[in-house]
Amino acid sequence: MQKLFSSLLLLSILSSFVCAFDTAPHFDLTRSIMQERGFNDSSIKIAQVENWLTDYYSSTPTTSKENRANLEKLHFDNLFTTAEIENNWGWLINNLKVATQKAAKEDKPQEMLAIIGIGLHATQDFYSHSNWVETHPRFPDGAFQTATFLSSALPSENLFTGKYPADRKIGFDGKPVPADAKIHGDYQDGINHDSPVRPNWAEAYVFSYTASLELLQLFERWTDEINPNFWKKIQQIKLNADETKKLDYDLRAVRNISMWVKGKGADGHWKGDKSGVARFFDTFTPKWIASSTSVFVKQISEGDLPKQLSQNLYSTNPAPKFSKLSQLSPKKRAIILRTTLIKETDDVSLLEPKIDPRGKADFYSVTKIGEQIYTDRVLQDFSEFQNPWFAIHFVDESMSQVPIKIAVFDEDDTDADGFYKDDVCDINPAKGKTDLDFLFNLKNGSVIGDISGFYPNESQSFTATGSKPDKNRAKIGAYITQFPLR
Repeated sequence: MQKLFSSLLLLSILSSFVCAFDTAPHFDLTRSIMQERGFNDSSIKIAQVENWLTDYYSSTPTTSKENRANLEKLHFDNLFTTAEIENNWGWLINNLKVATQKAAKEDKPQEMLAIIGIGLHATQDFYSHSNWVETHPRFPDGAFQTATFLSSALPSENLFTGKYPADRKIGFDGKPVPADAKIHGDYQDGINHDSPVRPNWAEAYVFSYTASLELLQLFERWTDEINPNFWKKIQQIKLNADETKKLDYDLRAVRNISMWVKGKGADGHWKGDKSGVARFFDTFTPKWIASSTSVFVKQISEGDLPKQLSQNLYSTNPAPKFSKLSQLSPKKRAIILRTTLIKETDDVSLLEPKIDPRGKADFYSVTKIGEQIYTDRVLQDFSEFQNPWFAIHFVDESMSQVPIKIAVFDEDDTDADGFYKDDVCDINPAKGKTDLDFLFNLKNGSVIGDISGFYPNESQSFTATGSKPDKNRAKIGAYITQFPLR
């Protein structure tokens, strides 16, 4: 009976992972902008967990029906006109301000970080779920636009977001869904830009980056109006040993559950599909659900925040007016690292084990660009894969170079304390070295180090292959380029 209950529970969770930016873009964006704005590691981790829980608790039965209904409204789906979008933004900004100033007045930094996580999730979803990127394309030279909804005059084009789920007939407002409404879709179709396997994902990611910075500025302004010392406390939050342990376990759940979700059409939800594996998902998820619930989880699963922040969303009540922001001038460049190939080498002898002796490799990459680490999706049971991974990193335009490290692993462990208990794969031709380390020169676009040269696009990508006597050899291809933000 317990096993049956667990299976039914896990199946019901699966639908939580198909209606938002994949978890990794939310996860990476939240760290990027909060690190840039001076938050410590604990504060960033809390916001990353709360950001993910906004998705997770949108449909899981481990929270109340009312809570699920409230969280469902925080993804910018099912808005079919510019006026509906504008009203929704108005109520969201109003609700975030009211909740922020309440937390500041009551001096509750952990609650404020939950507000930040939820607010960032909703904001980031708008650019992933709407046609904003299609109405604001990149400049002819490839530079990314950064004018967001909050900093732009309303466009003459009709804005809309996707219908979710695809068979929805009645909207959140009780009105029939327009017959010509575009579906949100999945990895193969629809208007979404949820992952690197979807069109215009990079554009949605850059808009979300700028919009997230804007929202953090608003949060700081709102807290300073009530409690000038509160923002610093949020940035430098201190946790006790038990809170830290539980937070780290929640952070593992963010990655593991999203990476391994499998069933009901889901095949991973980290940074594209192909990463789902039922036996890992079924091993880890029940243990996390049954564990002692952290205060960070309770803020979303049991607290009042979802109700506060979803108040009047999708209603016909006119939203309070808010002043448009001045457009940010980020003075940033987006570094784009695109992996074009990962492949097992074919030089394994009869006396040497393959990367995965039981079958094909389960490759994933861990890339460090500057000071940020990007863990990409696992490709379950592939000996070769084209265009597997995609990372975008933001740097100040004044920088002259940035260090990059690419490591590739074969996933083996269902519940490791860290990701690095998995087997390291050798992608470096030098004896005794497995990873690739190099410097990217932002002045001329060249690289120097374990690879050297100029590799700006797919037709001019580099390749590197591990060599004997090192084990677990693989071949990788990639290119690296950059574009300004304007």
